[in-house]
Order: sequence, then structure tokens, then C-alpha cells
Amino acid sequence: MMLECADNTNCFAICGNTDKWVMVRPRPKYNHHFHHLAGRNTKICKDPVMIYLGTKKDIDIDMNWTDRFVLIDGQIVGVDPGAWRRIKPSC
Repeated sequence: MMLECADNTNCFAICGNTDKWVMVRPRPKYNHHFHHLAGRNTKICKDPVMIYLGTKKDIDIDMNWTDRFVLIDGQIVGVDPGAWRRIKPSC
């Protein structure tokens, strides 16, 4: 399933170093690709959509704090559980 941000003023961002995850954040005013948020490197995603891959059990990944995974910008990453309220299926 293809997913996108529920609001076009937001964008996807990949956070973390070893265990990477995606979050939804306000789109930056300037065309920056890297940001420093909450002590972590954050990369603004180029793709406005991501592909839902499934749960830990479906794709055999062990990450303690999330159960759902997506493919975005060529990477398989976990989804921040709080981000789901700001994500919708892509038409």
C-alpha cells in the first residue's frame, strides 16, 4: 500500500543512526535535506510517498518500539507509532 502525509504542509523524515525510523514533520521553509532534531540526525525524504511493507513478523525485523515498516528513499525503516495519525493512503 502506498502512503503519504495527510497534510501537504508536512513531509517524511528519516531519523536515527542504526535503528532508523520515519516520522512526519512540518515541511522546512528552506530547501535543507538534513536537520538536527532532538539530538538525532534527521534527513528529509525526497519521496512524497512510501510503501507499507508490513509488521515485524511479516518481514522478520526485530525493533523493540515499533511493529510496522515501510520502504522510503530506498531504505526499510520503522514507523514512529505517533506518526500514523498524520499518514493516509495515497490515491
